[in-house]
Amino acid sequence: RKMAYNEITGAFRDDEIKTKVIKGLRPSLSGHPLDDVIQKCWFQSPINRPSAQEVYSSLHSLSLSLSPSLPSSHLPHFLAVCMYVYVNEKKKSLSFNIVHYC
Repeated sequence: RKMAYNEITGAFRDDEIKTKVIKGLRPSLSGHPLDDVIQKCWFQSPINRPSAQEVYSSLHSLSLSLSPSLPSSHLPHFLAVCMYVYVNEKKKSLSFNIVHYC
């Protein structure tokens, strides 16, 4: 897999990415369990984006489906690890299942 906006290189890369995002362009997603939450957060209009509580609830539900025996006190750490794995997965363009890491 390729990294998001990998076709943009050079000194103006950040500005070009900002311009694409402002225009509503988003990188394709890979069928990862976090994709649904990410797509909702990417809505162009802030009114259509989920609240922090809605994101938390979605991630909590996802964590329960991925690891049903997880004590709720470990949820923040679990979500942090899952996001870390997801971001690094995108950076390294590796293919692996998040369930094995969380």
